[in-house]
Amino acid sequence: MEAVQQLIARIRQICDRNAVDIELELTNYDRKHNGIISPVSLHRWISSIGLNFTPQQVQTLADAFKKGEGVDWKSLQQSIELSKSYNNQPSSRTPNCTEELRRFGGELAVRRQTIRELLKPFDQANRGKVNPNDFYRAFGCSPLTKTLVKVYADTVTGYIDYFRLQNDVQTVSNKPVNPDAPIDELPDCFVAVWRYIKSRSVDLYGTFNRLDSSNSGKIPMDTFISAVSSTGVSLSPVDLRDIAYPFFQEDTGYCNYKQFIATIEAYKPRVADDSAEQEKVESKPRISVDKLLDDIRAIIISRRIHVSDYFDPLARHGNPDSCPIRVFGQIVASMQLSLSNDEIFAIAENYRLQNGEIDYHRFVSDIKPQQTMRSSTTIKDVIGNLKQFLETNPTTLTQSASRFDRANTGEMTVEQLQSALGMIGFEANREDLNLICQQYPGKKFATVSWRDLCKSVDPEDAELRLSARKPIEEGAVSARDPSMAAKPPKALNLLLLNIQKSANVYSLQSQFERNDKRRRGCVPNQVFLDVLLDMQLNQSEIRGLMSFFRVTGSPEVNYREFISAINHATPEEEPEPEKSYQQEKPLPDFAPIVHNFLRRFKNFSRMRRLSVTDIFEPYDPQHTGFIQVFKVAAAFNNVQFTAMRAEMEDLCSAFRDSRKKEIFNYRLFERAVEAEDIDSEAAKAGLSGEPISAEVNRDAMATCLQIRDRLACKRRRIAVAFVGIEGETIPSKEFQKRLEDVGIVLRAGQLNALFRKYRVGITDEIRWKDFCKDVENSRTIGE
Repeated sequence: MEAVQQLIARIRQICDRNAVDIELELTNYDRKHNGIISPVSLHRWISSIGLNFTPQQVQTLADAFKKGEGVDWKSLQQSIELSKSYNNQPSSRTPNCTEELRRFGGELAVRRQTIRELLKPFDQANRGKVNPNDFYRAFGCSPLTKTLVKVYADTVTGYIDYFRLQNDVQTVSNKPVNPDAPIDELPDCFVAVWRYIKSRSVDLYGTFNRLDSSNSGKIPMDTFISAVSSTGVSLSPVDLRDIAYPFFQEDTGYCNYKQFIATIEAYKPRVADDSAEQEKVESKPRISVDKLLDDIRAIIISRRIHVSDYFDPLARHGNPDSCPIRVFGQIVASMQLSLSNDEIFAIAENYRLQNGEIDYHRFVSDIKPQQTMRSSTTIKDVIGNLKQFLETNPTTLTQSASRFDRANTGEMTVEQLQSALGMIGFEANREDLNLICQQYPGKKFATVSWRDLCKSVDPEDAELRLSARKPIEEGAVSARDPSMAAKPPKALNLLLLNIQKSANVYSLQSQFERNDKRRRGCVPNQVFLDVLLDMQLNQSEIRGLMSFFRVTGSPEVNYREFISAINHATPEEEPEPEKSYQQEKPLPDFAPIVHNFLRRFKNFSRMRRLSVTDIFEPYDPQHTGFIQVFKVAAAFNNVQFTAMRAEMEDLCSAFRDSRKKEIFNYRLFERAVEAEDIDSEAAKAGLSGEPISAEVNRDAMATCLQIRDRLACKRRRIAVAFVGIEGETIPSKEFQKRLEDVGIVLRAGQLNALFRKYRVGITDEIRWKDFCKDVENSRTIGE
């Protein structure tokens, strides 16, 4: 019945607004004058007065006033006239939850929407009531909305009268308030804002006045939040919005920052809050800057950190004397000194200048380890200082020096000795190194016998204190021959030979030295990898070189040893292989076409630096020496070696296995290739290049025909061009010149076709007699 009353109230409201005569309107639909109209007529009348009712709503009205088969319009008229329309005016009574309504109205003003707009999708009949679930869907489930639901929900039906809620929100918002008076009801986070602003003496009026171009004392809410956040107070976005709500005015849509300033000035924190904050500050442990600097200094010494490398770039970026605290904190954090943000801030406060920036030069000088100058004029002073250093430090020289002696020779260069001393933290100048080199010379020039030096300076109980490695004595059973210790393996030796032939060693060394800023003879693995990748070496070869020349226990590569190995790389004498049954078996006699193929392939593999094993092993994963016959052509095509079909058939027939006809013996093929001679002049002359295709042969014959026709017009013969030649061949340049002398000028493609057809083997000689014979015998169609 409540739904019917809502529909009747809407009809009454429209009728009063438009001055509709209900009786006159409905009489026109009563054709029989019996007081009954059909539901369709009722729907038409409702639509004619400007209401859009759904068929279900019209049917509800028809069922409520049903009489016989139609609708009793007189009863409907009486109900409409007796009903009251919806009052759109605000309520005059005082709401029960004023503060909640004010906050709710502030949220609606921020969203720039009304309650009716948000709840309209949930109230299609426009009854002014929704259930609590729909209310929560529209406004969310928060303590504020729960309070409103509890106040405005009907105790019987449970529906919320949101028309009444809208009126109460308007009533609360229209209450006169002094715009600049301080506010008493503030969120809990306001205490932190007040304490921060008072402790830092923030100029609030200047901060807000810069954003108020009209000088009205009001700014948008987002601008207000940005201004409060710019003061430096640490609050979350939710807390900042809670701070702005009490100062938001719904009628203007702006925040009154003058009221905010007045509230800050008049605010007095509660004693409980102040005491809790004081206890929190007192309970916080005090940070000792001197102790922090001592810890940082110890970390720098243990990790050998160069502090100047971190702060020197500041001078190039416009900070020669000082830097902002933010930049200082970022640099100190990047040094990975295990400091918290509070500790970094305490250190920065210790070096803060009057302008607020940090004097980083004084900080660097305080944490940089002090270098003690030693007066070492003789070798005794140097050895004494080194002994004293090793006795007071938990390390030994043997432990670091052995890393640089991969060959186990007991010797190292002066640069390696300097690096070994630097690894244990002992700073030695050039004079000290020269004295050590003179006192403990090695067998080679400019080397140091590090074993003798370690015996002199290492403590006697070093083995017990540090469990250091015992140096390998000369002549021990496990010692290797010094001449063979640093000799690279066979595969690496071949790789070094290839690098020696193709690369410029001096250019290679200069690239490494540019990346070796400390001149230690070592570069990082990534630098070594980048330099060798430019030489077009694959990853496996580079990994082999890096693993062999890497400094033991360090992620670096000894590039000096690598350069020395390149300079001293020599081809090894391969031992004579053991003769197997297959090798002792003599090679069979091959057809001339097979011999020609073998010589041509040997010349091709020599130019490409290929071996037979490299070509066929991808098709032989078990390394048996045999592959399927149908894979032979694919193996040659993979290395771009062209062969005619007849050659491939004869080749497969010649090297087919005797027991299995479908198997190709590429080991026997390898022996046959090695047995072919292509170095003698006779072999070069008999060696042919790539097989001549039908297209090349056709182009050559067409060129011969053109030459014959051109000479026939001049009544000359081709033999005139080669008068005076006694041999059977002629160089290609002279061949071209003699043709030009008789007026025969050919294109590059025509010359290439002639050279490919009449060249002698792989030489530069041309068979001119065969050429003349083909020119004389060439005929056009019809001759």
